[in-house]
Amino acid sequence: YLIRGETFTIGTLLSVGLIAAGAVATGWGDLDFDWIGYVVAFPAGLMNAAYLVLSRRAHDKISGIGITLTPVDMLFYTAFFNLVIFAPLTLWEIESVANFLQSESIEWGIAGGALVGYIVMGAFLNYATMWCTTANSPLATGITGNFKGIFSTWIGFAFFGSSLTSTGWLGLLLNTGGGVLYCCDEARREFKTKRSS
Repeated sequence: YLIRGETFTIGTLLSVGLIAAGAVATGWGDLDFDWIGYVVAFPAGLMNAAYLVLSRRAHDKISGIGITLTPVDMLFYTAFFNLVIFAPLTLWEIESVANFLQSESIEWGIAGGALVGYIVMGAFLNYATMWCTTANSPLATGITGNFKGIFSTWIGFAFFGSSLTSTGWLGLLLNTGGGVLYCCDEARREFKTKRSS
């Protein structure tokens, strides 16, 4: 609301509230709870949300003056600005990277394949994120990320024998309920919009 001036329905606010409550409950029931991890993760989540909202705001403003930006264009500009921020931060890692590259136990084929795989997956993830943000909204992109987390949790149960405490289960159910409520609220809103036009 503060950045884009957008208001939300009660259903959307309730769904986001359920997701937030689910995140708190899941964190509270975390078997390996670590305060430092959560202190770092909370601002990271806020920065990710700000990144999506500001990207969409820039897209809206530029589209308002008659210039069309595709998701690829948005990726280019955000990558450029991220490079300005993160390239200097890589200087702290140069010694570790140099030690890794000088190691005699490196299998270059495997290391190169893994690097290429990570780059390709990262490019697709960033493209999908920008596409979702420009086609829908930053909130829809965040809810989609929430569903990704829910599916990852279920995959962990099915294939890796993961487990949750009862509080963790409560958090997972609240997250799932919030995501489903958001989808239903958006579908209802879109149906009303189509019906009125």
